[in-house]
Amino acid sequence: QSEVRLATIGSSAEQVFHGDSVYTFAHLNGTAEFSSDNQYIIYSNDESVLFSRDIYSVETNTVSNKVKINSSTVGVDSYIVTATNEIYFIRGGAIYKGQAGVAGDTQISTLSISPAATPFIVGIDASSQRLLVKGALETAGITDLYSIVIATGEVTKLGPDLPTAGDVSLTTSFADDKVVYTMDHLVDQFFELFVIAF
Repeated sequence: QSEVRLATIGSSAEQVFHGDSVYTFAHLNGTAEFSSDNQYIIYSNDESVLFSRDIYSVETNTVSNKVKINSSTVGVDSYIVTATNEIYFIRGGAIYKGQAGVAGDTQISTLSISPAATPFIVGIDASSQRLLVKGALETAGITDLYSIVIATGEVTKLGPDLPTAGDVSLTTSFADDKVVYTMDHLVDQFFELFVIAF
């Protein structure tokens, strides 16, 4: 089977496309996924500026028509792809939206709080109205779970206040309007399982 190099990630790894629906991706500084309709491969990579990832899409069938989604030279830490191939990401305290196969992005809203650090996008609700994110938005060094309304940027912290050095460790699953995650709420580094609406 033939393979086509999509990108060189970092300095040594690469992402490859294998024919006949067998796909293998290796990555160091980026991520890759198929759109829900398998029309596009969407990936992030620091090929323009080292350690500053951009979002790209290529057509799955032809592995061609590479398009850079985010228009800024400022990199993107995480993104989420919807069932309609819209791509949401947070950069510089604002929510942006792009579309697979189309160059450029549009700012949708500004976050209602000035984040201590850029949050990591974990998921999106079924109606594409809210992002589920984790990060140190309010207090540096403490990772909490948040819901962000895409249209307005309104940020709501989910769950209780965490102890010093406490954090949400791993979001294990989310569906509809609920998320299951682990958190060291009572004792630092003693993780318990929680479920909460978002």
